Amino acid sequence: MSNAGSAVRSLCAQIGKVLARYSIWFVGLCFIYSLLLVIGYAVPQSAVEANRQQSIQFLKTEGTYYSPLYGNTKLDNYSDLVMLRGCAESRGG
Repeated sequence: MSNAGSAVRSLCAQIGKVLARYSIWFVGLCFIYSLLLVIGYAVPQSAVEANRQQSIQFLKTEGTYYSPLYGNTKLDNYSDLVMLRGCAESRGG
C-alpha cells in the first residue's frame, strides 16, 4: 500500500505545481491586460475623432468600392463607412 500512497502523493504534488504555475500565469496575464487597457484608454478622444473624420472624408471621395492601390485587402468602402459612422453614435469605450 505504501507504493500506491506515495504515487498518489507524488501525483498530487505534480498537479499542485502545475496549478500553481498556471495560476501565476493567469494573474500575470490579467495584470498585463489591465495595464494595456489603461494605456488604450489614455489615448485622447480628440485624436481618434480627428482620424475618424479624416477617414470618412477619404472613403467618401474614394467611392463605394476599393481602390486597386491597396490590393485585395478591402472588399468595399460601404461597410467601413457604416462602422465609422456607428462609432460616433456609441461614444463608448
